[in-house]
Amino acid sequence: MRAFVIVIMAVSIFACATLASEGEGDRDLPTAGIGPFRKLVQSEVFGVAPFVLQDNQLAYREPSAIATDGNAGVILFVGADEAMKDGGKTPVIARTRANDGRSFYGGAGDFTHTPTIVLRPTEPWEKGSVGSPSALAVGDTTYLYYACEGGIGLARSKDGFAFTKEPLPVFARDASAPPWETTQPKAPSVAHFPDGTFHLIYESGGVLGEAVSQDGLSFRRLDPDPSTPDVEPIMGPSLDVDPASLPKGVLPPFDTLRVGHPCIVPRVTVAGRLHVRVLYSGYRRSGADGSNVTSAVGFAARYGEYGFLIRNSTPVFSADRHEEAPALAEWERASMLYVHEDYSTTTTPSPIGIAAAFSPPSLTLPDPVAFSDSP
Repeated sequence: MRAFVIVIMAVSIFACATLASEGEGDRDLPTAGIGPFRKLVQSEVFGVAPFVLQDNQLAYREPSAIATDGNAGVILFVGADEAMKDGGKTPVIARTRANDGRSFYGGAGDFTHTPTIVLRPTEPWEKGSVGSPSALAVGDTTYLYYACEGGIGLARSKDGFAFTKEPLPVFARDASAPPWETTQPKAPSVAHFPDGTFHLIYESGGVLGEAVSQDGLSFRRLDPDPSTPDVEPIMGPSLDVDPASLPKGVLPPFDTLRVGHPCIVPRVTVAGRLHVRVLYSGYRRSGADGSNVTSAVGFAARYGEYGFLIRNSTPVFSADRHEEAPALAEWERASMLYVHEDYSTTTTPSPIGIAAAFSPPSLTLPDPVAFSDSP
């Protein structure tokens, strides 16, 4: 723990590596303030780098991170598969903890423990599956949003383990859904804004939409451009381009097929402006016949409570291992990125665990501390 505090102090002394400098206040484009990241190396983790939580059978995926203190403590909520007596598997949500952001209870090498399951499907509208957790602390209560077949649900807890669900979805596709919302809203990411409102960014039909709530229980869709008659997504895929048409050394967009798995991280800049930052999964087709699908973690942002997102043209993290579903834990001028990924570069992703990356990439983390003794 002490070693990591020293690292954080060092990061505070040296400028944070970001995609663009904020300059004076926030005059520059909003695509500054997160990343880039480098994956963790073997000396920084137990088990096999860059994985911090790994099990081929449980298939940990879709992490959500809560930074618990200024000294790199992190709670992760993750999707997982619970083995059933009949040999089948049920998608559930589990919880684990690390005191250094890396040595998670039940992580790779902690063979005597397993992350604790905190949410199982129990309601008819969930249709036997819960996943895509989005956890945030609201006062002394943990709000845990999640996705299922019937929409986006909410469960709340005072201790972070025993959750009480809302009886119905807090957001779902209905008669008011815009035409681009061709699938049930999924992959929720919810943040509590400085004005007290809850903002939900979600994936549907390969694009990102946004909704707002006064209490976190009832959401209405936000229109990024009220001057038009239709409610539009806040971001879709990039336009596809012919790589041959690009200047030498310029890569084609990494997110031309679809975008999803948002992670919303708002902050107030030094100039007092609301800066809404969003990490996301970007996908594109590759290979001679276009049959391969690659993914990377992108970054987009805006100033203000609503509006379109402005994306950065390059990913903030790409390891060519089907990395998806970013989650962020931040401390003063340093941050840890969590994604699910696998070992493969083939056409069919098969998530087997949670991998981690660190920013700023120029720094090396100290040796990991002992595994947490509780989830």
